[in-house]
Amino acid sequence: MTTKNKKFVVTDKQKATLLDRNTVFLERCRRGILNPDHALEGLQMLNDGKRLKEFTITDLIEEWEQFYNDIFNIYITFTGYILPATRKGFNRPLIMAQSITASKLVAKCEELFSCKKWTNDDFDKIVVSDRTAQDASYGIWIRDRQIADTELTGYSCNYLTRLSTLGITLEERLLYELKYFTETKEHLDIGRRTLCSGSIYESILTVPTVYCKNNILHISKGHLPSIPRQDTSAREVIAK
Repeated sequence: MTTKNKKFVVTDKQKATLLDRNTVFLERCRRGILNPDHALEGLQMLNDGKRLKEFTITDLIEEWEQFYNDIFNIYITFTGYILPATRKGFNRPLIMAQSITASKLVAKCEELFSCKKWTNDDFDKIVVSDRTAQDASYGIWIRDRQIADTELTGYSCNYLTRLSTLGITLEERLLYELKYFTETKEHLDIGRRTLCSGSIYESILTVPTVYCKNNILHISKGHLPSIPRQDTSAREVIAK
């Protein structure tokens, strides 16, 4: 029996999820966020029982090269070695180009949409992160989610360290915001917070949090590494 003619059992939960995603899909089409030709092609493939095209590493890297060209007016090329090996579930690459810093990312966010910062200080001088692009470009993998990892909700930064869970930095979280916004015209973490457990504000020793409320991106001073919050989730990363 071919996949096209095979009968599948669809649960009530799956039906509800399909309806929810269909509603989001149609709304994005209506607002002109999705390319209509790509949307029609993808729907036809699904109706024909075919798998959608899987992007290669080269495709993903070229997409990031175009992003830096479009958003930062930077002409740059990356190699396939920039990304570490990934594992199941981590299917969204983030590539940080050399010389892209926290302050540059904050400034670009303010240029593209409304932002509220907890301080007017130079973020390059107050943020210390596990990874930076000061000397070279690098790449990581994260889960492709609008809301931060729910399985890491209510974990303090100290607890994540004991679990040996690598967390997203403030720079990486802001880069993801920019990339997601250019793709969808929507924000990440609406109503919830990402704990940027890969960074710390050195002067006040708090871990940054980032979230969106009322269509405004909030870059918060966060809280102490020992404190868990139930409205805050980490984002696990795979890095070299």
